[in-house]
Amino acid sequence: MDKVLLVDDTKSYRDKMGGILRENGFDVVEAASSEEALAVLEKDGQTFNLIVSDLHMGKVSGLDLAKIIKKEKLTEVPIMMVTTETDDQLRDEGMKAGVRIWLIKPVGDQKFLKTVQMLLAASKR
Repeated sequence: MDKVLLVDDTKSYRDKMGGILRENGFDVVEAASSEEALAVLEKDGQTFNLIVSDLHMGKVSGLDLAKIIKKEKLTEVPIMMVTTETDDQLRDEGMKAGVRIWLIKPVGDQKFLKTVQMLLAASKR
């Protein structure tokens, strides 16, 4: 079973997207902030197949989270950013930091699920 770390400061979004993932057989761990996500990633024995993160959150953004993960080599798993942000410069900065997919909210349930499945399949090759 693939394990996903879902990072978003909006509980309703975590509930919705986490529900979609769980209904489709994923093991989901939720984090309400980048700081919480980093604490989860630093725990011994926690491994993930994918990180799905919002961009705009509290003190540490999703982009900062991606940069920290890359710099500290916390994990090599793909990162998918799901955000309302359409700025190409931020997207490019995200890609340099290790983000593989940049989805714009609102994203339909099926598109979200298909993108997750595609990214996981590609990372296993």
